[in-house]
Amino acid sequence: LLTRIMLLSPILMGISNLISAVLRVFQKFLITALAPVFYNLGSIVGIVFFVPLFGISGLAWGIVLGAGLHLLIQLPALFKVGFRFSRLFSFKDKELLLTIKLALPRAVGLAASQINLIIITIIGSGLAAGSIGIFNLANDLSLPIIGLIAIPFSTAVFPSMSLDYSRGDKKELLRKFSSAFRQILFLIIPASAIAFLLRAQLVRIVFGAGRFNWSDTKLTAACFGLLMFGLFAGGLIYLLAKTFYSMHNTIIPALVSILSVASTVLFGYLFVWLFSFSNIVSNAVSLLLDVQGMHNLEVVGLAIALSLNSIIQLLLLIFFFRKDFPFKEIMHSFVRIIIASGAAVVFTYLVRQGLGGFTGTNRFWFLVLQAGTSGILGFCFYFLIAAAMKSPEASYIFKKVFHVRY
Repeated sequence: LLTRIMLLSPILMGISNLISAVLRVFQKFLITALAPVFYNLGSIVGIVFFVPLFGISGLAWGIVLGAGLHLLIQLPALFKVGFRFSRLFSFKDKELLLTIKLALPRAVGLAASQINLIIITIIGSGLAAGSIGIFNLANDLSLPIIGLIAIPFSTAVFPSMSLDYSRGDKKELLRKFSSAFRQILFLIIPASAIAFLLRAQLVRIVFGAGRFNWSDTKLTAACFGLLMFGLFAGGLIYLLAKTFYSMHNTIIPALVSILSVASTVLFGYLFVWLFSFSNIVSNAVSLLLDVQGMHNLEVVGLAIALSLNSIIQLLLLIFFFRKDFPFKEIMHSFVRIIIASGAAVVFTYLVRQGLGGFTGTNRFWFLVLQAGTSGILGFCFYFLIAAAMKSPEASYIFKKVFHVRY
């Protein structure tokens, strides 16, 4: 019953996502960013108001309402940029045929990405009870970092790169790609490093309540910390895939996604096996993450597998893009980013330890104060170091956000 009701949602979301793509070409990013908020609002209305009226089916109707709101909120902007209904549809239209041709490999790539998560779930289901939950919670906690950094940059630059390609201006396309690539690296590497350092605090703030005990917290923090090592790759995959799409090449991202399924199976079973007994790898990682001797260490292997899989996908995409990839300028920025991030991690550690001594770590608001203050000051210190090193990415952010040049 719930599935039949919610099958209305893909129709509405399909139309709405097409409208979102059109609006992004016209640089209308605010309204496309608000649409998911209204989708969530519909879901909340379903929980709060529809369930008391219709029972469990109210949840499904809330999803349908959210999808409808996702569509309706964008319609005024669509008509404002000049859209009008007209009788133009034809199965012989060359643009329609090109769209279908490009969409089919893209669909395969998306399916492969979902299969990766299914494989992780299958492997995790053979471990101790709660393993899948621990991994999923850690993964869910890592996704907002990509959502706040990599996806916005990739989404914003994609229409512009597509227009450059259609105009035959490949030089401008590559310039925008290089700029977006370096900006994502500039933000996601320190964010990952600082999040790794504050992993225990973040997990306890978000999940450390109810039946989520200390053992669950430590294992989730360990998985989250390991996912941070591959987060930069997971973020940059979005940009590289969008770059291939802008050049009407959907086959390479799909091929890489398919290859990643094989690597997920290989790494998943390999690292779960390695963490099932004492050895150099399991002992070293356990010591790094402070989870020595804990039950169900095998779940940590799933996080390593996913991180390595992301890195391999990134390397494969770069390999296929190697003729146009701006290695030199990206490496110059990368070195600065690593140095500044290393300094920021040391500074954040000192702040965290100092605050831990005064506030303790047993109460929720003390944890928020410790993690929030450490993280904010750590990021501020990172920007200062990057600015001192004359980082062009720091200069760009200061100019765009604070309207300051240095």
